[in-house]
Amino acid sequence: MIRLRQLLTPLLFAGVFGYFGYHIVNGERGLLAMIHLQTEVQVAKQNLVETRATQRIWENRVVLLRTGSIDPDMLDERARELLHVARPDEVVIFTPTR
Repeated sequence: MIRLRQLLTPLLFAGVFGYFGYHIVNGERGLLAMIHLQTEVQVAKQNLVETRATQRIWENRVVLLRTGSIDPDMLDERARELLHVARPDEVVIFTPTR
């Protein structure tokens, strides 16, 4: 009986520490989950930087359109250049812009 008590107490503590130790590392809010979330945050920050850069580009294009600094012929030429589209009855000659 004394031998069983001597073994039961350390086994109980080992089980409790093992349980909590496992969940500290592998649990839903454990160390591995924290590392995974930090990686996701870094990816999201990179996506945000790229999205803001794209937004600035489009805002600049919209400002150019609003000020009327692009005449309609140049806009049509630029659209055709970007889309590589020409009507069958026309010849497109690309010249360098000023």
